[in-house]
Amino acid sequence: MVAVHKRKRGMIMHEQPHYQLIVSVAPALSEWPGLRQRLLEAAEWTKQEEQLMELLAEEWFVNIVHHAFVDLPSEYAMVRVEMKWTKPPQRKLELSFRDNGKAFDPLQHPLPDLALGMEERKQGGLGIYFIRLKSKACHYSRKNGWNCFAIRLF
Repeated sequence: MVAVHKRKRGMIMHEQPHYQLIVSVAPALSEWPGLRQRLLEAAEWTKQEEQLMELLAEEWFVNIVHHAFVDLPSEYAMVRVEMKWTKPPQRKLELSFRDNGKAFDPLQHPLPDLALGMEERKQGGLGIYFIRLKSKACHYSRKNGWNCFAIRLF
């Protein structure tokens, strides 16, 4: 079930007016299509902006679904996605993911050794590497039992 909160006007990065969308979903892959649609329909995006947002949001959402709630009771599991953006010409976009799963700081995860071949390299970490590579900035914190991971896309 997708819970959507109203868009609000407020301030983001350097006190610029912005728009906001907050969506809460269960940590299940079946929730991705509805979440994806809400993110894409929230504003008019260029094709390049849309592709980057979709790729990074899906990568992190799937990471949460596959890893955050392993061996934890699922009845209270929740993922909250907050998107803040400004309009052109000074377009900015930030996605924030909050989940009440296991503590995990993706910024402390070691970067993969890309010099090694796929057979030699330890599995995992490429998605986090890709998010860090393609984003302007990332920030992680753990507050009151919630992982908070913010990705500044542009």
